[in-house]
Amino acid sequence: MSSSFKIKVIAAGWEPAKKDFFQKCSQNLNSFFNSCYITVGVDIKTTSYSNEYGDRLTMSIWDINSSGRFRFIYPTFFKGAAACFLFYDISIPQSFEQLNDMMQHFRSDARHVPIFIIAYKSHIKDNINFEEINDFVEANDITGFYLISVRKVFRASQIFDEITARISEYIFYHRAEIPKISDNEKRLYKKFLSAFSRCPICLGKNHKSNLTRVFFSKDSRTKKLKENLIDLLNFSENFDNNYLSKIKIGIPCCSCHNKIFS
Repeated sequence: MSSSFKIKVIAAGWEPAKKDFFQKCSQNLNSFFNSCYITVGVDIKTTSYSNEYGDRLTMSIWDINSSGRFRFIYPTFFKGAAACFLFYDISIPQSFEQLNDMMQHFRSDARHVPIFIIAYKSHIKDNINFEEINDFVEANDITGFYLISVRKVFRASQIFDEITARISEYIFYHRAEIPKISDNEKRLYKKFLSAFSRCPICLGKNHKSNLTRVFFSKDSRTKKLKENLIDLLNFSENFDNNYLSKIKIGIPCCSCHNKIFS
């Protein structure tokens, strides 16, 4: 059964990057209360859309002024947030310091909600340390990381749509109720979580929410992937231990996936 949600999302961080991104996404957003940005430190933008499950979501994006003079009111801004967009410019060290500061403030008031980082690259000659970025994403449990070069044309709206879709998936898989499935499917789900709970490469722990998203997805390609994984899981039960110890079966974690397919 489809549902309707009203959710609050925080946008904070390096002001030039944030402003440029939302200007390019302006066709997706209805902005209001612009006049209150200077007085109370927030501009609220709204957008509505439906996800693949028929759920209707109305998203209020609280565009937070990252000026230090509004820091005392951050807990009020962050209260009840379902996700966060954080912006910085990899060419400007000061913006990364601000990113860390804002992330710590947000995590203290909204510990487990998804954070999406949108990183700008102002100077084309800047080298990017992807290994350092992967380590940062893993260490801080970042849900999504997007890199944008200001010198190249990019489709901000596509990035925005992808992030909003992922937020809607997060909400779906963190509802109080579990989707109605048969007892056999529940047993298969628990078996699936157990079998693929560890990355076969680094042996790190996979996020349960990501595995759940694969298992319950209605996307045709993801459903086919799940079926193949279950077939492989069932087939591997017939392997003897000597053979099984020589092969690796599993789903790579985000970090290993990025290293393999970067």
